[in-house]
Amino acid sequence: MKATPPTPDWSLFDRALQQDIVRSEKLLAVLLGERKALETRDYDDLENLIAQKKNWVELLEANAAQRRHWLSQQGLNDDFVALKAVKRQAPEVAAHWETAAAAWRECQTANHVNEQICRRTRLVVERVLDILRGQTAASATYDAKGYSQRGQGGRIISNA
Repeated sequence: MKATPPTPDWSLFDRALQQDIVRSEKLLAVLLGERKALETRDYDDLENLIAQKKNWVELLEANAAQRRHWLSQQGLNDDFVALKAVKRQAPEVAAHWETAAAAWRECQTANHVNEQICRRTRLVVERVLDILRGQTAASATYDAKGYSQRGQGGRIISNA
């Protein structure tokens, strides 16, 4: 007769998940503040928010590493298999896991939006600088090999 392995004590894993839910909510608040600072160009506040974001992300990553280690000790190296096991053995922990995953996805989405705002702002600044340097997008031409190159025409605004 084959002995079944003992059911793991999911309480440590559950506590880590609950911490991640709280930390993810705090990270989301920071990300929303970051978005506002980006939109209003409040760069002093932005620096503070970036430092806070880094701190929350580091805490979440450390907790994730601890959870992976704990799962590995239980012989659950695959997340799909682990989630299936926890759903069967401790449904309330599975619910916390799904809540934590949803909160993390929400943070990733908010961070992605902030990255897009940063990229767009950078493009606008680069265009303004190009105009001030006397370089415009219309002056881009192609050489004999088909590579684009900036035209040599145009005058720097300070020389105009």
